[in-house]
Amino acid sequence: FSINGDLEELRFGLGKHLRINRAEGIATILVKEAVLPRAGRKRLGQRHRIVAATARQYGAEVYDLDGHLNDPRIDSTGFLWWDTAHLTSYGQAVAARWLAPKLAASIRRSTPVRAPSAGRP
Repeated sequence: FSINGDLEELRFGLGKHLRINRAEGIATILVKEAVLPRAGRKRLGQRHRIVAATARQYGAEVYDLDGHLNDPRIDSTGFLWWDTAHLTSYGQAVAARWLAPKLAASIRRSTPVRAPSAGRP
């Protein structure tokens, strides 16, 4: 599925992945995509709402990278964006410094239910 395609395709595709992961006991984390603050926010907001709603439905965590990178205290620290959707190496480092501790904490909290079955995507 494509995050830039049809919104129903996004909802269906995320749901499919999360159903499989839940069935296999795989903890899943979704990250709200980030774009430059002045970029087209309407479709982004729609996609973020789908991500959040689907995550709630399947018990997945959601991290708001867009909210973090577009916080004026973060956005003003340096050259984050090459264009409306692509982070510079500095922007990637800022994102990683924010995301890494969250992922580490989630991994520490996570206890596998069972090993995934062989042959499943």
